[in-house]
Amino acid sequence: MKNILRVEDCSNTLLIIKAILETKFPDWCIKTTTTGEESILIINQFHPYFILLERNFPDISGDTICQYRNQE
Repeated sequence: MKNILRVEDCSNTLLIIKAILETKFPDWCIKTTTTGEESILIINQFHPYFILLERNFPDISGDTICQYRNQE
């Protein structure tokens, strides 16, 4: 099963996007988080096929998460 990670700090937006992704990709596992730090943990555990994230988080920037992902 392929994994998708969606990182979004607005929980309402996160719920809407997760519902859309689950409809479009019913056989995929959709992981979500509201923090950059937790996204790093999810990347380590589940190795998502792709990641949808924004750039501005209070704890870690989306750019840093992208750089981390590229080092894997």
